[in-house]
Amino acid sequence: MGAVARMKSKAGGSKATPIITPVTTVDLSLLESSDVFVLTNGGAVTIPTINANMPIHAGRTVTLICDTSATGDVTITDNSATTTKGQVSCGGDIVLDQTDACMLIQRADGHWDELSLANNTP
Repeated sequence: MGAVARMKSKAGGSKATPIITPVTTVDLSLLESSDVFVLTNGGAVTIPTINANMPIHAGRTVTLICDTSATGDVTITDNSATTTKGQVSCGGDIVLDQTDACMLIQRADGHWDELSLANNTP
């Protein structure tokens, strides 16, 4: 079993995992019906916010997995100094390459905190 399939199996079981192609400098909107997302891209992208325009679900955890077909890093911008809805606190930018994964939790103010980061790049 490949690394991405193994991570999806551990994180989300058998339910369908949405595949998202993020666009640089645009809010990453995550469906409320899933907690595991595969990110694929056609080059390096930077994500400034996550679900900035969606309802807050305090305590919601999401797992973001960078697909093996990704051709550039997916960077989630660190905004530890703020508490703006949709921004992420992680002590430094999160950079995901092929098969890397991170888990985030949403706070009551809509801000996201990093729970874990797995650097699985071969």
